Amino acid sequence: MSNVKIYHQCGYRFSWNFEIFREKSIGDGFILSPINMNKNFLSEMSEDELSESFFDPQFYALGISKEAYLSYGFDYIDNLLDFAKDRNYIAERNINYQNSLNIKYLTIPTIDFDLLNSDDVFESVYLNLFGREYDGNNNNNLNILNELIIRPFTEYIKKIETDKKVLLTVIFDENIARNSDRFYELITMITSYDNIDGIYLIPKCSRTYKRIENIQFLLKIMELIKTIKNNNMEVIVGNSDIESILYVVAGADAISIGIYENLRYYDGNRFIDSDEIKRSPVPRMFSYKLLQWIDYNYLFPISEHYDIKDIFDDNEYFDITQKFDYKWHFMKPEPYKHYMISYCKILNKMPNNMNDRIEYVNRILQDAQSLNTNFIDNGIILDENSGGSHLGKWITVLLQFKE
Repeated sequence: MSNVKIYHQCGYRFSWNFEIFREKSIGDGFILSPINMNKNFLSEMSEDELSESFFDPQFYALGISKEAYLSYGFDYIDNLLDFAKDRNYIAERNINYQNSLNIKYLTIPTIDFDLLNSDDVFESVYLNLFGREYDGNNNNNLNILNELIIRPFTEYIKKIETDKKVLLTVIFDENIARNSDRFYELITMITSYDNIDGIYLIPKCSRTYKRIENIQFLLKIMELIKTIKNNNMEVIVGNSDIESILYVVAGADAISIGIYENLRYYDGNRFIDSDEIKRSPVPRMFSYKLLQWIDYNYLFPISEHYDIKDIFDDNEYFDITQKFDYKWHFMKPEPYKHYMISYCKILNKMPNNMNDRIEYVNRILQDAQSLNTNFIDNGIILDENSGGSHLGKWITVLLQFKE
């Protein structure tokens, strides 16, 4: 049995996460989302559920005005300069609230600077924080984050009585992956605080299709995970989809599973109010044999050539989708509950030794590649968002990481 923890990344329709947790014992706890979960809901959770969960403060975009978020009474601050002036007070209120809950960790938030309004003047913020002019150095975001959030939060945590471990939220993006100086500066910052026990890691990488295929990004985030683990710290990877199978190979203590795609892939726009009308996504079904989410339109030709339950796994939620009168829609719970059961089976069989994990995952990827080839031989041509173009790249990542 694997020792990997699985957290439910709560968001829209989080009730489905609680249903599958309570009814089928899927997952170990919850990443609580204040933009979706009213404060009163947390008080209704059982002590056992809370004690294995943690609270994501969600400071990614300043000025969040969603109704659920406002129920926590956090101050509405929508620009960096005001945040800088009140940073100690903000840290105190946020940590006091988290510490009042019977949760597993205290979580230090982060800010996604890409989401900030253009009127956030870095020069003024930098002057306020450091007492000197902004010098244009490309590491200034990290310096600002350190002074704006990490230092005030860690200093206040030292003042209070708590037996909770402390997680630092870290967004890992492509700029860090391709810049060695920034990469090692990030590691130095993470490991420099004696009261930070681990990181809540958020992968942020652009995609052409549904899977992350950037080999450099995947290798560097796996290197980060391995390095942090070698420093005797915990790593919990949030906003992760089936890419998390690679993060587990690198040594991640826990990964997340989510309902909708914006919970399985970091999209900062989720934290910004918008009137934009979004197009409904195509309903998909997770295949453990293909290690991919497949457009439901392919299920008929697949069923004509294969035992479809062998391709997609056999559970009650998949069976419901196969009834003749089932009406597919991305808002229906069955495909997501099927995914959570099926993917967790893969993770629960993960060996505990790193070399054994590499062999286990490599075998899954190789088998998925072979099945994709067999599909083509049978005239089933999966589109770019359902196909296996990621598989060869992930095998490359595994073999390069092994070296």
